[in-house]
Amino acid sequence: MWKNRIKMSITATPVKRVLLSTTELEELTKEELIEKWAEQECYINSLEATHQLENKNSLELISLRETEERLKQQQLEATRRENVLVMRLTTKEQEMQEYANQIQELKQSQLPGASQLRCTLMDPAVNLLFERMKKELETTKAKLEETHNELSAWKFTPDRWTSRSDLFNRLSSPRHLVSALLNCSKIR
Repeated sequence: MWKNRIKMSITATPVKRVLLSTTELEELTKEELIEKWAEQECYINSLEATHQLENKNSLELISLRETEERLKQQQLEATRRENVLVMRLTTKEQEMQEYANQIQELKQSQLPGASQLRCTLMDPAVNLLFERMKKELETTKAKLEETHNELSAWKFTPDRWTSRSDLFNRLSSPRHLVSALLNCSKIR
């Protein structure tokens, strides 16, 4: 019977702490004392339920904080790695730019400048060599033209065809042409 009363008092009344002074405790009857006891039990049960809920929430909160801390560490690590990679990329780009500049400098150093060409031509030995080569080229051109004119001036007759075609075949190769020119110059 008193258990039914406890169940009814748990559901029917709002939960609050039962405070009794010693005089009130002495004046209570057995049924009133059981009823106050039931109210106190309800209050204790609600406190325990609240405490369990808070513990559960506190464990979830701790878990969330640990997860948050882990994510912050991962973010810091990712940021640090990103900075390292950006620095490496910047270094590689600088190296690439330096290599491009070196290649450009090498290309420019390979090309002779106008002043370098002038210095080369002002060297007396080189200049003398170039002058001799020019004269030799001009004389060779003149001899070639003269020989060509002589060949075109000859008349080809049928009886001389074989001897002249042999001569022409021999003169058509560059080596024989040069030797023929040298022989012509020796005869004169």
